[in-house]
Amino acid sequence: MDLRILSEQLDDDIYDFGFSKSIDETLDEWGEERVYERLIRTIREERPDILFTSFLDVPSQHGHHRTMTVLTERAFVDAADPSVFPEHADEGLLPWQPLKFYLPGTEETETLNFNIGIYDPIYEKTYPQLGEESRFLHRSQGMGRDLPIEDFFQSLNLAGSHVSEEEEEDIFTGLAFDLREYGKTLDNRSWENRLARLQAPWMRWSRRTQIVKVCTRKQYSPYVK
Repeated sequence: MDLRILSEQLDDDIYDFGFSKSIDETLDEWGEERVYERLIRTIREERPDILFTSFLDVPSQHGHHRTMTVLTERAFVDAADPSVFPEHADEGLLPWQPLKFYLPGTEETETLNFNIGIYDPIYEKTYPQLGEESRFLHRSQGMGRDLPIEDFFQSLNLAGSHVSEEEEEDIFTGLAFDLREYGKTLDNRSWENRLARLQAPWMRWSRRTQIVKVCTRKQYSPYVK
């Protein structure tokens, strides 16, 4: 997994200029074309299956957060359009279509609800606890809390999808998350069988350690390059 940040330099035009009250104000400061090109570029470089936003585009929300929500929703479509930033092709960056786009869910819009308060034996923390570690790094706003190990449910709204319309069990429903699952999407029985054989040893190991799907999702890209 790679962490990509649109702005990493102190003198970058995309910066935290304070509490922005609107999308227009944020884009005037950052430059809409500049921000959007970087976002599309990042999607085409990383080729994610799923796009998320952390916040909704609502008037009570911070302008920076609203801006990234609006641009990400637009990029879910535009990253696959070769006419959007066509100069990327000269660098070998091809259009890319993410398969799912999620917004934070509300009582009215929720399509998926699941527990993220699971203890991770590798990080020795729950995922909410890991999130709070980043908030402790804020220099202001009084962010960062000490959380207990307990259930913590996340609500999502599937706002865009290019996979089958089967009812979701989790965010991976409809996605080829390991070699065997990817083989099922190919119109080639020979390759399907070869990929299934490659996956088999890992599936046997996963069953023994009781982490069947978690292991394969972390270790494999669903696309064969």
